[in-house]
Amino acid sequence: RDNNNNNGDNDYNASVENTEHPGDIATNASATMTWNIKNNGNKSFGDNCKLAFVSGDGLLVSQYHIPNAKPNEVVKISMSFNAFSTPGTYETNFRLCANGKQFGPQLIVKINVIDPNKLMPNPSIHPIGTQQPQQSSQKPLQPQQRQQQQPPPQHQPYGAPPVQHSNNPPSYWGPQPPPQQQQQQQPPP
Repeated sequence: RDNNNNNGDNDYNASVENTEHPGDIATNASATMTWNIKNNGNKSFGDNCKLAFVSGDGLLVSQYHIPNAKPNEVVKISMSFNAFSTPGTYETNFRLCANGKQFGPQLIVKINVIDPNKLMPNPSIHPIGTQQPQQSSQKPLQPQQRQQQQPPPQHQPYGAPPVQHSNNPPSYWGPQPPPQQQQQQQPPP
């Protein structure tokens, strides 16, 4: 006699062939758990076969589907549910139930619910590549001051003569004011 059969006969019985688990689930997210179940009984599951709650945390099941498995047939039973709103590990146990009789092994749904904000930065707060520069209390640069900024260093091709660096911008930037005028245009500290 099979220990998974509590109804006193072999009309209804089942075993789990394998399980497809959704993995870690974000708080309040929807997920689906799937079992491949073999009908080990003498009767088909029937159209009214259900999942009966046995014990656990009372997972909020939104829907499930149990095909009418014939004896020795393996069917896929899927159950959709919503994760809890508080992070943690939860377990809820179900069994198949036909004609008011529970049968087969307990179908265990053990989930790890996690806070999605701890997985990665919130895209609406830290969008990649679109961060705004911090505001500065200094006045914006005047066109003459932009001309005086040094360009970023240029990499020279192999074999080119070394670049001579000086404090004066290159001549192609246009005429430069004398150093005294540069100091007068600086904003006060």
